[in-house]
Formats: sequence, structure tokens, C-alpha cells
Amino acid sequence: MHPTPEVQDLLQLGQERGYVTGDEIMTLVEEFDMTVEEIEDLYSQFFDQSIEIYEQCPVAPGGLDAIEPVLDLSIQTVTQDPLRLYLKEAGTTPLLSRDEEIDLAKRIETGDKRAKDRMIQSNLRLVISIAKNYYTQEMDLLDLIQEGNTGLIRAVDKFDYRRGFKFSTYATWWIRQAITRAIANQDRNIRIPVHMIDKINKMVRIEHKLLRETGKEPNDDDLAAELGMEPREVQEIRGIARRTTSLQSPVGEEGDAELGDFLQNMSTPDPADMVSEVLAREYLAEILMNMTPRERKVVELRFGFKGEHPRTLAEVSVRFNVSRERIRQIEAKALEQIKAALEIQALGEFT
Repeated sequence: MHPTPEVQDLLQLGQERGYVTGDEIMTLVEEFDMTVEEIEDLYSQFFDQSIEIYEQCPVAPGGLDAIEPVLDLSIQTVTQDPLRLYLKEAGTTPLLSRDEEIDLAKRIETGDKRAKDRMIQSNLRLVISIAKNYYTQEMDLLDLIQEGNTGLIRAVDKFDYRRGFKFSTYATWWIRQAITRAIANQDRNIRIPVHMIDKINKMVRIEHKLLRETGKEPNDDDLAAELGMEPREVQEIRGIARRTTSLQSPVGEEGDAELGDFLQNMSTPDPADMVSEVLAREYLAEILMNMTPRERKVVELRFGFKGEHPRTLAEVSVRFNVSRERIRQIEAKALEQIKAALEIQALGEFT
């Protein structure tokens, strides 16, 4: 692989701080449309130079503002909806540690089918978290998840633990590729090539990034500067992304139905929102489980998790037989942990 200035810049950055993130690598992969061999060569360069690959940027503890008590961990009634059932099932398999990944990868190389199945099952939540970002009315979320699962299976087959990077970092590219190509191959009145879908996705990510950093919607000039292209190219990409088919467009194998017949019923929950809600509850539950029993109980009582009503500082202090100031300190420390974890997750979603 011929080293581009962008690759050299990322290698230098990795040498300076000791790590790069999976999303930083994915940006290069998508920008230069790298082949599988080029991607694996890129990972090897980081590995050879002892540069760690993290899923998100590490966040230093402390210095974080307290968050508003709006988190809800209550468990909703599970219906027979296939999507909700799938989410529930996917969440039952525990995530893997680095050592467990290596052990399974070794067994997979020997043809151990049970090891392969466990590697796949343990990463279904990764597929869901990626698929929900591509959900539109044009493609069912379960279909997107299924396409992502094919990418996950491919990643399991190709994964080489000896290169030193985490499986989830490696699998993300395969999952994204499978989903975006499935979207591109959907029969549509206006066909969008794969390379244009990649540009649209990249522009959306940059829009999120600039909005988060500046607090305002970026204009075409802002996006052009960030993407390294002319404003007219940004306008062209926007135009393609905005194109929609007529509500009277025939759909279906027989052409006997119209697109308008299949528009979302606004009285039902948005599947992407439902996925986000389920994943958020799972993620927050994991954060709480990493706290001390006292910190966890203080947070649950103060903010009314698990169906309880929120308690005052005075009520919680009586419960633990300590001062209100001590409860406030425990609460502040716990909220710091939650905020740090959520910021790490946000970096992964919007970078």
C-alpha cells in the first residue's frame, strides 16, 4: 500500500499520543475506498509501531459537569414485536473480553463452529448500534440488521487476532460495508451509486461533528472546507440525498401498490428510536453495574430508577445514616462516571 499524506499524518498522530481510534481509521478507509488488503496492511502498520487502536477516544476522569437527572432505566413490557424480541435476545449474550476474543479466534481457526457462533452472538449488539444509524423508510430496520449480520460473519471469518486490534474495531468496517451496499442495491426510482452513498454518509457525520462543536448547523462552505471539496460538490451531494420518489410511484413485484401505501404510521414508535432507547438502557445499566454498591444505590434512589420515585438528599441520607453533603458527594462522583461513559459513546457515534 502506497502511504498517502493522510495515512502518514494518522501514523504520526498515533506515535505522538500512543493510540488512534477505530473511527479515525474508518475515515481513511471510506475516503480512499481502500481494499480489504489495504485495510489489513494499514492495521499492520499501527501494530508494528506499537500504536494502540481504541474504539473511542479515552476521556480523562474529572472536570465533567453534572448531568440532568433525566435517565430512565425502567424496564418496559416486552411485546411480541419481532424487532423488540430480536433486541431482547441480542442483549442476553455477554460481551467478550480481549482474552475471550483471542481464545475464540484460535478455536475458530481450528474449525470450532460453537466458537464461531459465540463470537457472532456476542457482537450482535454492535450490528444493531451501526444499523440504526442507516434506518430510513426505504429499508426495514430488521433487514438492515440482517445485512449487517452478513458483514459480521464475514469479519469473523477474516479476523486475525495476531495483528493486535480488537475484533469490534475490525468488524465495524465489514458491517458498515454490508449495510451500505445493501442500501445501494435496493430497487429505487432514483438509483444512488455506492460511492455516492459513502459521500452522503460522510457528509452527515461531518454535519453532526460541526453541529456538536459549534452549536449551529454548518453551511455548504463549512462542509466543503471540512470535506476538502468545492461548495458546489456539497450542494450536489445534498441534492442527491434529498431526492424522493413520488407517493404515487408503483412498488412491489406486480406494481399494484403505491409508495404512499407504505409510509410510516406516525401512531407507532419509530424503530430507530426504539433501538436507541433499548441500547441506552442497556448501556446505562452496564455503567451502573461498574459502580460501587453504594454509588449505584444512591443514583437509583436519587433519580427514581427501577420504577421508584426520586428521593431527596435528606431521604437518602437517612437511608444510609450519613450527612446530606456526603450523599451529594457520592452522587456527584457517580454522575461523573456516567457522563464520562456517555461522552465516550457519543464520540464513537458522531466522529
